[in-house]
Amino acid sequence: MLHALRRLPLLALTLVAVTACDDDPTPTTVIGGLPDALAPLAVTTAKNTPVERFVSVSNTGGRTFTASVLSGPQNGSIEVTAVATGVNVRYTPNTGFAGTDQLTYRVDDGVTSVDGVVNITVTNAIPTAETVFLRRPALSPVTVQVSGTDPDGDPLSFEVVDAPANGSLSAFAAGSPAAGPQATSNPSFGQVTYTPDEGFLGDESFTYRVNDGTDVSPAATVFLTANRLPQAMIEGGASFGVARNTPTLVSVALSDIDGDDVAVSLVTGPGNGTLGALETTAAGVDVLFTPTPGFAGDDSFTLLLDDGLDQVEFVVSLSVINTAPVAFNVTVAGVVGNAVVVDLTGSDPDGDPLTFEIVSGPAIGSLGTLTSTGPNTAQVVYTPGAAPAGDQSFTFRVGDGGTFSQPATATVALSSGAPIARAQSVTVDEDSSVDIILRGIDQQGDQLTFSVVTPPAHGSLGAITSLGLYTAQVTYTPTVNFNGADFFTFSVSDGSLSSNVAQVSITVVPDPDDPPIVVGSPVETFTTHTNVPLQVAAARSADPAVFVTGDLLSNFIDLDFDGLTASLVPASVTAGASVTVNPDGTFIYAPPAGRTADDTFDYTVTDGMTPVTRTVTVQFTGTAWFVDDTFGGASDGTPAAPFVSLAAAAAGSGPNDIVFVYAGNSGVTPLPGGFAFQAAQQLVGEPAGLTTGLGPVVAASAAARPVLTNAGGAGVTLADGAVLSGIDVDATSGAGLAATGVAGATVS
Repeated sequence: MLHALRRLPLLALTLVAVTACDDDPTPTTVIGGLPDALAPLAVTTAKNTPVERFVSVSNTGGRTFTASVLSGPQNGSIEVTAVATGVNVRYTPNTGFAGTDQLTYRVDDGVTSVDGVVNITVTNAIPTAETVFLRRPALSPVTVQVSGTDPDGDPLSFEVVDAPANGSLSAFAAGSPAAGPQATSNPSFGQVTYTPDEGFLGDESFTYRVNDGTDVSPAATVFLTANRLPQAMIEGGASFGVARNTPTLVSVALSDIDGDDVAVSLVTGPGNGTLGALETTAAGVDVLFTPTPGFAGDDSFTLLLDDGLDQVEFVVSLSVINTAPVAFNVTVAGVVGNAVVVDLTGSDPDGDPLTFEIVSGPAIGSLGTLTSTGPNTAQVVYTPGAAPAGDQSFTFRVGDGGTFSQPATATVALSSGAPIARAQSVTVDEDSSVDIILRGIDQQGDQLTFSVVTPPAHGSLGAITSLGLYTAQVTYTPTVNFNGADFFTFSVSDGSLSSNVAQVSITVVPDPDDPPIVVGSPVETFTTHTNVPLQVAAARSADPAVFVTGDLLSNFIDLDFDGLTASLVPASVTAGASVTVNPDGTFIYAPPAGRTADDTFDYTVTDGMTPVTRTVTVQFTGTAWFVDDTFGGASDGTPAAPFVSLAAAAAGSGPNDIVFVYAGNSGVTPLPGGFAFQAAQQLVGEPAGLTTGLGPVVAASAAARPVLTNAGGAGVTLADGAVLSGIDVDATSGAGLAATGVAGATVS
């Protein structure tokens, strides 16, 4: 029996992604033969982007076929359409979905069917946050508009990554932009408010990112550059003093660092005065304040300063000052037992009328009622009662309605008929003169004559010149350069009677002192030998020493003729030297042992008032070492601490050095050991003295010549240029003075 051969259709599947730039289907898989299943297919599409696949069917049997979806997708929709040559499958992902999805499809020719799986990946594009640069107000919050983009057109949300260091942020405005693919009615979308910390005026930044519901963008930075304020806006106010009844110009400096124009307007005016127009200047703004006549006290007005970003109220505090009035001392003459009218006066810089009042009454006698005689004058009657001849006084003060003056003294000079001489005090500058007005009082109104009783001790008086009935003038001139206290006394006469003796006390105020000055080029650099003291004086007194005639004061003069003295600045002696500076400028410098580098010390020259500091430099040339076998103590080879053995000097010295030997005990107990000269070295005994290129160092003496013994067989060995002077060499052991091939040696 023959069976009909069943033939399945030959299928070919072509997958096509539907995108804006690719309209042609692209073959991905071909189905042919009689497979049990189709190979899985992978399909990728962008978020919110449909994808279409075409299944091409080669049907050799000519059967009509169908295509259907068996399952899926879970996150999108599918459309299946059969055509003559195959099947179109179109997948549309759900809006906003990103991830993986799957569908199962079947091809059926009515006899046999074949199933296949399509795995779909829907990709999400990463959104982008935009960098923001914004100049912010320094003193107030600022709203920042941030933005982001999403290639998929997803709605975005915003979140802070790094908060600002010196302020706080509000929450981002919710919703979507007011325009674009996610348009809503919220124009504040993406806005956040930055509020600076109290007092923070600097630049700020924070970072944020955007989220499309699936992924977040990289962080973007918001840079907030602070508005730099004029100092006036930072301070917020200023204070000005204003004289009573005096218009005053108030100036506010408004130099803006950012170059902004600062607008100024009036917020509130003063309560006790008026303001002129605000006038803009290159430096800021000026306004004229005129206080209410007679007002004294505190007032203020407020300006608004606006640089375009910040507004600050600027408070101008005004202190309208009432200048205190002045009451004047007064002296009147009276006669014992008789009442006298005392005229009182005062003045007020502000021009206010004055009132008078008694502060303290007289010790003896009584006062009547004060009577005003004018804006600045008053009278009171003093009745002396039992007051004897002499002065009686009371105090009074004046008031201008705001403040009182300091008390003034009214003196009533009571006399029994004789004139009265008035004591006083004066001051004068040193080396100047002063004209002194001498005063007296005479009850009978007679012309007074003035006479000096005791002349001044520290100055002179000129001739006395009459100025009126009761006054005369005399010139006092202090002695040159004198300052301090002086006095003289005088009396007056009315032709019949003489007055008391009154004293004029004088204070001579010292002038600012002129410091000593240098004339010419003072000698302040000196030279000595290492280990040898230096003496600078009028006559030599130190031995051993390098002596220089002179002193440190010879080139100084004092314009005030006060006399000069010199002194050492001890802190300047730092190398270990011993320095003595005498007041007359002479000095002795003893160097530290072995020093060869320059040394310095400071000294001051003063006239008793103003010191001048100078520096002495000591330089060294050549070296001298000293030996005295009678010295007891620590030795360093200096004259003050000589070596006690010749061996120590030989070990410490070198070519060109001098070894000076004192007589010591060497005549009784000779110095042991020999001495081997080095080139140009000198060995000198005390009787010969020591003179170098700097002059006499040690004076020659009648002392016995030091004796060198050759104990141990060591003698004296000369070298080129050696000098042996004033020394006896004892050769009892056979070794005395030796020289081999030596040139220029001297023995004496």
